[in-house]
Amino acid sequence: MSKQVRTIIIAIVAVVALSGVLAVLLLLPQMTGGQTDTSSAASTASDSSITLHNKLLDEDGQSVDTPVKNAEILLDKKVEAADESSSTAESSAEESQDGEETADERITEELSFILAESGDLVVEKYQELPVNTSKASTLKSDLATITATKKIETDLSASDFGFDRPQAKVSVTYHDDSTYAFEIGDRAPLDAGYYFREEGSSDIYLVSISFGEAMLQEGKDYVSLSMYTKPSLNEDADSDTVCVQEMGLSGQVRQDHPFKLRQQTNEDPDYVMSSYVMLEPFFMRQIDDNQITTLTTNMTSLTAKSIVSVYPTEEEKAQYGFNDPYSVADLRIAVRQAETTSDSSDTSDSSQSEEETPTVYYNIRNHVVTLGSKDADGNYYAMITSDGEEMPVIYLVSASAVPWAETQYGDILGTLLFLRNITNINDIVVSWGDTSYTFNLEHFPDAEESADKLKVTVDGVVYDTENFRQLYQIMMSVKRNGEVEDEPSGTPDMTIEIHPNDGSGEIVANFYKYNANNYICELNDGDRYLVTAASVSNTMKQVENYLAGKTIVAN
Repeated sequence: MSKQVRTIIIAIVAVVALSGVLAVLLLLPQMTGGQTDTSSAASTASDSSITLHNKLLDEDGQSVDTPVKNAEILLDKKVEAADESSSTAESSAEESQDGEETADERITEELSFILAESGDLVVEKYQELPVNTSKASTLKSDLATITATKKIETDLSASDFGFDRPQAKVSVTYHDDSTYAFEIGDRAPLDAGYYFREEGSSDIYLVSISFGEAMLQEGKDYVSLSMYTKPSLNEDADSDTVCVQEMGLSGQVRQDHPFKLRQQTNEDPDYVMSSYVMLEPFFMRQIDDNQITTLTTNMTSLTAKSIVSVYPTEEEKAQYGFNDPYSVADLRIAVRQAETTSDSSDTSDSSQSEEETPTVYYNIRNHVVTLGSKDADGNYYAMITSDGEEMPVIYLVSASAVPWAETQYGDILGTLLFLRNITNINDIVVSWGDTSYTFNLEHFPDAEESADKLKVTVDGVVYDTENFRQLYQIMMSVKRNGEVEDEPSGTPDMTIEIHPNDGSGEIVANFYKYNANNYICELNDGDRYLVTAASVSNTMKQVENYLAGKTIVAN
């Protein structure tokens, strides 16, 4: 063998040996100054899976449905740098290598788990609360069969692996009343896992990250993050939908203008053009459906990011802003039954729609979501009361889960001020200065032609029907251009009176000059808005054009 070949072989062997040593060292704890103490390191036994304890089978080899009977976990875990929200952390000062004192944050808690009737392994002191079934199932499964990824062979002290103060001491009782106890030490470097030791044994193993983290969950982590869920549909439901039947929004953010909305129903007059109507602070039929969609997107259910506190004290509630809530949503969530349709095959018969089927809701749930203060990331601390019962939990919810948190009543109002279906109008009076015109509308719903369904007269003179429809669109298209607190003064420059034939009450809109670009429109219910000066002047101009026989074109 040539000298060159021997050199290559020796180099390859050295690399392989070094790789093996490196693999060993990566599993050992980091020592002084971030360096591993290799003088006492020996080796690790490698195995993809080492069964440490298995109670999935009984003594006859038969599978056991519920292997775990109960468990005790004494938690004393180190707080991760990102885990700053916990209020149960205790600080202890430890001396660093350079002589300085550093704060070692730890969370201590004694947890007793019992087997609930549901089959979930639940925290005994929280057994009356909804269970985080995912966390509970993981814990039960992990305790039934315990496996390691590697056995650590080393001369290092157990304290170097965190067993001088284990992060968790776990004791499990199984279906056959046998017990098993173990400890979770420190987290291994490079997220290789956690160090594990059976109670009374000197053998140290490496278990998976997921297993270690399952043993290190706090009691509050076993409480469900679901604040409320959607009501269920009836078994025979066809096209029923879950909806927000009513909502009331209040809190600090709306201390001047809390408001209440209700979903539009078949019982509402047909001039209600939006999916919701405003009930408070005043009745408003024109609501911006786009804003409503945004508002209600996540309202039928709500899931939190995390649990902050369980059975909070009054001091804790005040700490998180619940003595003066930032925003409150009072919600009625229900299933809206699909509207029934006529069995008649003659769909051209419009009389079928004359008698509307009342809107029916079922499986109604009432929830009050209260948002306190925000954390540094803009999430809200939240509490929930469902059907009159307060859940004793402070949650943390993301801002995206509660898009209604800062919504003001002005945000969801429709821009059109007094939209009405033309078929529900008896007459319209438009006046300015000494001029006044009364448009009398006579309706003929059975007429075949559109032009024949409506007759328009002014002072006994009949005017063009289709041209009036264009004028009517212009009248109805006067839009809200902003809010105004100032009261108008003087006399109005223009007044529009709408007298409906459906018993809904007349609308009187007075327009007062505000500035060069805007008018104040004051409705007879006392509400005031800004409208553009151009829309007012255009309305007067188009009224005169219509009466002069000119063609009207609505934009």
